[in-house]
Amino acid sequence: MATTTMTQTRTEEVPMVELKPSARPATPETPPSVRDAGSDHEVKVGSRVMLRVMSAGFAFFVSGVSDGSIGTIIPYAIREYDITTTTMSSVFGANFVGWLAAAVTNAYLSEYLDLGAMLALGAVMQILGSALPTTAPAAAGTDETHTAETPHITEPKSNSANALMKRALSIPGLWVLSLFFFFYMGAVLTASGWIVEYLVVVRDGDLAKMGYVPAGFSGGSFLGRLLLPEVTHRFGERRMVFLYCALCLGLQLTFWLVPNIISASIAITFFGFFSGPLFAAGMTLGSKLFTPETHSTALALVFVFAQMGGCFFPIITGVLAASKGVAVLQPMLAGLIAAAGISWLLIPRPKSVGNPALHQE
Repeated sequence: MATTTMTQTRTEEVPMVELKPSARPATPETPPSVRDAGSDHEVKVGSRVMLRVMSAGFAFFVSGVSDGSIGTIIPYAIREYDITTTTMSSVFGANFVGWLAAAVTNAYLSEYLDLGAMLALGAVMQILGSALPTTAPAAAGTDETHTAETPHITEPKSNSANALMKRALSIPGLWVLSLFFFFYMGAVLTASGWIVEYLVVVRDGDLAKMGYVPAGFSGGSFLGRLLLPEVTHRFGERRMVFLYCALCLGLQLTFWLVPNIISASIAITFFGFFSGPLFAAGMTLGSKLFTPETHSTALALVFVFAQMGGCFFPIITGVLAASKGVAVLQPMLAGLIAAAGISWLLIPRPKSVGNPALHQE
C-alpha cells in the first residue's frame, strides 16, 4: 500500500549576490607567458629556443647544399684538373674522416657546449670547407671538411662517455641497424655522386644539362620526406621501408636497362622520392631499440656507419670506374639497394630487446 506524504514548504527570500570572476594571480605553475587569455591559450617561445632552432636549421641547410652539389661538381673537376675518378673519389674519403672525427669528439664536446653551439660550429666548418676551392687550385680539396665537425647529438653529462660507448656497443640490434644505414647511405651518396658522370660518359648526355638530374633526385627526396612519413607511420615502418626498398630497386633497374636519358631522369627522381623517408624511419626504429640513456651514443655510432657506407661505396665506384668505366655504377647501386632491404628485415623488433621503457612497434 503506497503512502503519500505531503509536506508544506516555507519559502524565504534570499538576497541576490552577483558572482564576479576573481583575478587569479600568476603562479609559478602558470607563468604570464602561458596564461589563458580569455578562451585562448597563449604560448610564447623564448628567444633562446628560437636561436637553437635557427642554428640547427642553418647547420643542416649548409650540409644539404654541400651534399647536393658534389655530384654536379665531380664531372667538371675531372675535366678541369685532368684527374681520374680514383683521385676524385678521395673527396668521399675526406668526408668520412670528418664524420668519424665528429662522432668521436661528440660525447666530450657536449660536456662544454650545448646543442645549438655544436650545430653552429659544424656549420662554420662546412662553410670553411666550401670556401677552400676559392683559394686552393686543387680540386681534391673541394669538400674535405664540409661535414668535418657536425656533432649534432648531445650526451647525458651524468654518464661517462666511455661507459656509454661500451653500453651502446652491447645493445642488440645496433649492428644490424648500422648495417642497414651502411648500405642505404652508400646507395644514396653513390647515386648522387656519380650519376652525372654516368649520364655524360655512358648515355652521351650534355654536361651542361645533365647537372639538373641530381636536382630531380634531391627534389624527389625532399618530397618523399615531406609526404611519405604519415603513410609510413600509418602502415608501420618495418613493412613500408621494405616496400620502399623494393620500389627503389625496380626504379634502379629501369634506370639501368632503359637507355634513355629522359626515362633515367624520371626514374632517378622517383628513386629519390621513395628513398627519402628511409633515414627518418630508421632513426624512429633506432629510438625504440635503444634505451633513453644510450640514445645519443648509439645513434652517433649509427651515423658513423651510415657515413662510412656513404664514403666507402662512392670510393669503390670511383676506383672501379677508372679501370672498368663508370658503367659499374649500375650494378653497384642495384646491389646496395638489395642489401639495404635485406638488412632491414634482419633488424630485431623493439619488443625483443627486453626494454619495457621503450615504445613497442
